[in-house]
Amino acid sequence: MDKCLVIYRTWFARKSANIILYNVFSRNEGIAVDTHVWRIVQKISLTDSNNPLRIERDLMQVVLLRDWGRFNYLMVEHRWSVSQDCPSV
Repeated sequence: MDKCLVIYRTWFARKSANIILYNVFSRNEGIAVDTHVWRIVQKISLTDSNNPLRIERDLMQVVLLRDWGRFNYLMVEHRWSVSQDCPSV
């Protein structure tokens, strides 16, 4: 992950790097934290932080390694399925 961030620092943030590593290289190096993930994990008390890096670290302690790459997608899909203000898939 660190090498990927160094190489792509000018173009990608940590969230993007996690998504690219998972989708392109099938590597679970971290959990992509966006607004959907942040809101849901706050509501279910998996973290009390507002810092994306801290949220990612908290989640990495409770989410199985094999699920890190798809965790973001699951949270986005869940939010879209239960929220009135998100588009339907």
